[in-house]
Amino acid sequence: MDNKLLDQIFNLKFTAKQLVRQAKKCEKVKKAIEKGNVEVVSRLETQSKMNVINKSMAGIVKSLERALNSNNLEQARVRESSVFCETDSLLDF
Repeated sequence: MDNKLLDQIFNLKFTAKQLVRQAKKCEKVKKAIEKGNVEVVSRLETQSKMNVINKSMAGIVKSLERALNSNNLEQARVRESSVFCETDSLLDF
């Protein structure tokens, strides 16, 4: 078998296991929410915001790396200043 195909099969099995674990966690969270557990809702809200921040920061890092690799320091400076604006707006919970 082709190595790429084997890698893809492995990744699919790994992803399937992760999805099963996530489904179990979601069931627990669903039950807690149905019981009115406000702490769970607060944690979910915080986690959701942190996920948005992490995705945003990953994009920013890639953008900065491209700018620095191309020796375009002006673009890197502009992107860096936009980081602070994005981060501030995301952290306003």
